[in-house]
Amino acid sequence: MSKEAYQQRRNIRLFYLSIGLVGLASLTHVLLDPPHGFADIASSLTFLGAVGVLLSMTYFVFRPQISEVASTIKLMKVVQRVATAANEAETIEEGVQVGIDSICEYMGWPFGHAYIFSEHEKALVSLDVWHLKDAVRFARFKRASESLRAAPREGFLGEVYADSTPMWILDVAYSSVFPRKDEAIDAGLKAAFAFPIFVGRQAVAVMEFYDYEAKIPDESLLHTMANIGKQLGQIVERVET
Repeated sequence: MSKEAYQQRRNIRLFYLSIGLVGLASLTHVLLDPPHGFADIASSLTFLGAVGVLLSMTYFVFRPQISEVASTIKLMKVVQRVATAANEAETIEEGVQVGIDSICEYMGWPFGHAYIFSEHEKALVSLDVWHLKDAVRFARFKRASESLRAAPREGFLGEVYADSTPMWILDVAYSSVFPRKDEAIDAGLKAAFAFPIFVGRQAVAVMEFYDYEAKIPDESLLHTMANIGKQLGQIVERVET
């Protein structure tokens, strides 16, 4: 967890704790010193109601920050998991599988796959590492992905490899650089996201992910995935040396 995320989470907890303590103190006072008469009862209930309203308002005000902190924490866990795999995996496939599964689980995306650059074919070829939420539904798209060969700057994956930069497609149905369009539409897939795996500054592989819904790019996610690509590159470098 980053220092900023930790401090933000701590501040939110302290604020809720202080409000909760005020409410608890008020409730304790009412129980130990019961109100006498209608005016006292009404005053106590009004105060407790005000505390409840304040808690509710605070929740709605801070809900975006709470969600952001929770998302950041989950993403940091993904980074930690991939870092561990980068140090412990004995094969490229083993480490990349951890990365694909972790990212799909974090993003909630149903399809993940990886390609590696073949010096023999001078193109990206399937690494045969997958995350498939629905194997039957994705069967046709998987076959198209297995047989795909993407040379540098050829299609979606070739662009990611050649530019060594993450790429996001809002909806593959309207993309001019996506050769598996028919198979993706048949599987109900729309949003596409891919990023390179690096050894030094050179891309050596590409990971791709797909979702059922068209989605706009998440800049912070793109930045984090670029770092994950560098971590996974350590596996490739270690195994191939």
